[in-house]
Amino acid sequence: MIERMKYVITGLVFFLFVSWFLVLLINALEADADMMKAQHCRETEETRNYYITQFIYGNKGQIIGSYPLLVEETKYTCDDGARWR
Repeated sequence: MIERMKYVITGLVFFLFVSWFLVLLINALEADADMMKAQHCRETEETRNYYITQFIYGNKGQIIGSYPLLVEETKYTCDDGARWR
């Protein structure tokens, strides 16, 4: 019975953490969208691409592999200058 309660509590804590993280992420995205709208930002056709290295970690935190990840950003023109998103 006590073991089962440990799993229930662990699951509940994990669920609350994930929910809290999602709420923060949504709020950050909404704040960014509001800021872009307030500055009258418009998307341009200019883009830039670059690679970053994504690491794969093992159970003990050691790096066991990596692979390149292509990132594409779009330029926006705003009242206060250019922005890349």
